[in-house]
Amino acid sequence: MERFDRNNHHDTHPRDDDESHGHASNVHISHQTHYHTHYHFSVNGNVSQPDQGGRTVTAAGNALINKPVFRVYCKANPFFYLTIRGGNLVMAESDPNNEYQYWYKIDDYNSLKDKDGSPAFSLVNKGSGEAIKHSIGAYHPVLLVPYSPCSFDESILWTEGPHSFDGYRSVRMFNNTHLHMDVFGGGAVHDGSHIILWNWANGDNQKWMIFPVKRL
Repeated sequence: MERFDRNNHHDTHPRDDDESHGHASNVHISHQTHYHTHYHFSVNGNVSQPDQGGRTVTAAGNALINKPVFRVYCKANPFFYLTIRGGNLVMAESDPNNEYQYWYKIDDYNSLKDKDGSPAFSLVNKGSGEAIKHSIGAYHPVLLVPYSPCSFDESILWTEGPHSFDGYRSVRMFNNTHLHMDVFGGGAVHDGSHIILWNWANGDNQKWMIFPVKRL
């Protein structure tokens, strides 16, 4: 199992005092998702060709037809995009032809608000049909699960923070706004950097831009 030294992460930023969700001396990047079947998704509901990592699947994609498509990057490096690769959520160099760098921002439950009044949403990958799911706790990587539009799942709901940083915002768990999406690596962003949950540290690798783009 990969082990990441927590003490080197955000070492230049003040750490939130609320660390009730984890006190481990190391960050563990779990390989749980490596055993997760990786599907190639089609919004028209048809069986699509498998990608290099998995099998074909008939996806309930009709719910996503005509939904706007987004790309996601962080303030620390706007040339790397939120991507699914090898069953994990990572940052990767921009590739406009890579559909695993495109996301649907699902706001079906935007009537639900976090403690700051921000509406809930989900991020569903265009290439795989998987939604980003909360990690098992602080300092752990976020997870991926198949998106089911007919089922309510609080663990795939996120909100944006109320404060804008030149247009960037934090992305937090809907039901625990102390934990934020964070690019692991002490503030730097590299190809393959993992996405974890972390207490707010005001780092540029915690400030996200979710912006609409034209469809592939």
